[in-house]
Amino acid sequence: TIPVSNSPALGNVSFDKTGADGVPLTGGAFILTGKNYADQDVTMTASAVNGKVTFTNVPLSKTGQSYTIRETDPPSGHYSTTAALTATVAYNASKSGVTVSVSPDTLVNIPLPGTVSFTKTGAGGALLTGGVFTLTGRDFASNPVTITASAVSGTVAFSNVPIGSYTITETDSPAGYLMPGSAGILTATVDYNAGRT
Repeated sequence: TIPVSNSPALGNVSFDKTGADGVPLTGGAFILTGKNYADQDVTMTASAVNGKVTFTNVPLSKTGQSYTIRETDPPSGHYSTTAALTATVAYNASKSGVTVSVSPDTLVNIPLPGTVSFTKTGAGGALLTGGVFTLTGRDFASNPVTITASAVSGTVAFSNVPIGSYTITETDSPAGYLMPGSAGILTATVDYNAGRT
């Protein structure tokens, strides 16, 4: 007799992982779950590497069903996404290989916000308290952002500022001081750090 062997029908399920600006991300944890062709449970894990998440050697999915992919831990510096992907691994027309489909083909993470702060002093250098300062602009998704803050012991801090470009104006001066005019208008940019974390 002549032995005849069959290779298992396996596929690699891949999708893109990016930040809100479309730049590839590394890290995070993802899980693929579902039933294979033999109605057995399948659970696999993977991480993003240079913007690509790949589950290797995934068996044929159960006929008429898809695997589900979810993020279980976000890349550093980002909110977790609740979006889920679906994936199927099926025979090609001749059963000589497999075809893989993933929908959608990209998962996007929104970056955590930052803090914008500066020092507020009087003409003689004394640290001031009070006044009203307004940060306005648009975030990474072009959504309008408006945040107000006051000086505390010379520090004005705007918290939870999303990635974006902003203008800061003094809308009310600290007690006993005049408004600074155009010299009091500042600009600020909130962006990823070098490691995108």
